[in-house]
Amino acid sequence: MTPYFPVLKAILPYLKPLVSAAAPYFTKGSEKSSSEQSLQEKQIAELQVEVKNNAESLQTLATQLQQTITAFDERELNDQKSFVSVNDALKSLTEQNEMLKNALQKSIKDAQITKYIALSCLFASLVTIISVFLK
Repeated sequence: MTPYFPVLKAILPYLKPLVSAAAPYFTKGSEKSSSEQSLQEKQIAELQVEVKNNAESLQTLATQLQQTITAFDERELNDQKSFVSVNDALKSLTEQNEMLKNALQKSIKDAQITKYIALSCLFASLVTIISVFLK
């Protein structure tokens, strides 16, 4: 869906009155009689009213369009703030993950060293016990 679809959807209802009001200006005229001139004057008055109505409609549409653009801008700003917040949280979690990984590796090394010391002590104890029995 294009970002202009909602704007176009809001504008479309106003296009038909604009086109129908402007259409008589684009027709080719010929010599007219007095009744045709009277009709023409009436049509001009009606067109002037319609032009005024269309101008008011365009003003309303412009106001709504401005409100829509403002809402889109606010939403974009909020989305950017959310993205920065999520990105900061991700960095923090990545740092914590790295710290935990390093702590786990250190704990594993410490456990291995403790295991070798315990085995050495056990071996030394066995050697001492055997040497006591052999005397």
